[in-house]
Amino acid sequence: MGARGPGRRCSQLPHADAITRADANFDETYARVAEHGGPDVGGAHPASRSPFGVDDLVGNVWEWTTSSLAANEGIIRGGAYYYDEVTCRSVNRYPWSPDTRDSTLGLRVCTSVPPTRPTGGS
Repeated sequence: MGARGPGRRCSQLPHADAITRADANFDETYARVAEHGGPDVGGAHPASRSPFGVDDLVGNVWEWTTSSLAANEGIIRGGAYYYDEVTCRSVNRYPWSPDTRDSTLGLRVCTSVPPTRPTGGS
């Protein structure tokens, strides 16, 4: 399973085959005006939520991932605010040097949330 959902789902993006300015943070979101672009707050574009309820798998910042094809190879996916719709497709994968530092790169930290305990009472 991947960003596009279980099995062989044919979408090019986590939510559909195309994106609009409102769907995700990519170059057209802020009319390609460089001083208006940059990373948005996580979850700012719920229209592009994946079938698993995961936000920001398209646009905003590239996500560092590990390669399933080569050991110790870093891969970036998902496009970023500075890039076009084609680059933001979930199927795109680009090998990237781990030494690269850039404002268009990010990573996702995933963890389990411990259950909350009721407060108060006896």
